[in-house]
Amino acid sequence: EALARARWEHDWRGLGRARLGAAAETPLDGARRADDEGTNTGGGGAATTKGAGLVFVVGMHKTGTTSLRDALAKLGYNVFQLKVGGADPVKTCFRAGAYPRETEAVMFNRRARRQLLACLDRHGIFSRFDAFQDTPFYGLATELADLFPAAKFVYMTRPLDEWYESAHAHFTNPRAVAWSQKQAVVYANGTWGPGDVLDAFHGVMYGANHGTPRDDADRAVWMAGFGLQSRELMTRFAKADDDRLLFMDLHAGDGYDVLAPFLGRPYAANWTFPHDNVHGVWKRGKRGRTTV
Repeated sequence: EALARARWEHDWRGLGRARLGAAAETPLDGARRADDEGTNTGGGGAATTKGAGLVFVVGMHKTGTTSLRDALAKLGYNVFQLKVGGADPVKTCFRAGAYPRETEAVMFNRRARRQLLACLDRHGIFSRFDAFQDTPFYGLATELADLFPAAKFVYMTRPLDEWYESAHAHFTNPRAVAWSQKQAVVYANGTWGPGDVLDAFHGVMYGANHGTPRDDADRAVWMAGFGLQSRELMTRFAKADDDRLLFMDLHAGDGYDVLAPFLGRPYAANWTFPHDNVHGVWKRGKRGRTTV
């Protein structure tokens, strides 16, 4: 946790550009270096329009993704979100094992991320939808930027401690756990069965033993994932002329006046930006709506 904090010092109210710390390399960074070989980093080659019109919400869960989903829908986008209780291309790809069996977690393994993204592409979701949010897209941002050079990306900032406390409260809520345990589950080994669906999906992203943020070990892994994703975004979009990434701080009042111009969509000045899922999906009247 301390290392993740040292590696990720964020300017929350500027343009959101992170100042990458000079902390020592982590064992995780070293283990991933070989996996990074052969990854296309974009490199500023010929202009392309692949992905034009697509929007990817790459903020982590509990940063305002549900609010942003509703805002994108109001702006006219057809938004894809994982359906944990029904048929879904993401579940199909997880079940098919469309990522290396030996990987600990998609979040920390680029080869696994590329293979998962390739499976999603084969299922045609990028032609059937034009906006995407939540699991697993927050963990695929770098690969999505390479695959869709003309796409737009929206990242929501939130102080690290505040984010983790919100995630912990949300995903360990007894009602959330009880609901989740009634759903169909996909495990990392590709089989289906009863259990905790949210824990299973997050286990694919963070590691099989860290699907729910229960203790200090889970806290360290989740915070490391948050910091890793942030650093990768900063590195991937570091060029001054790269205008594909928008930083939003919904907790500081950013709204349609920030989002709509970035996407080139019209909006009315009197529109109120959605403010959903404030206390998690388990408040009265919101059961059945979930983000993972």
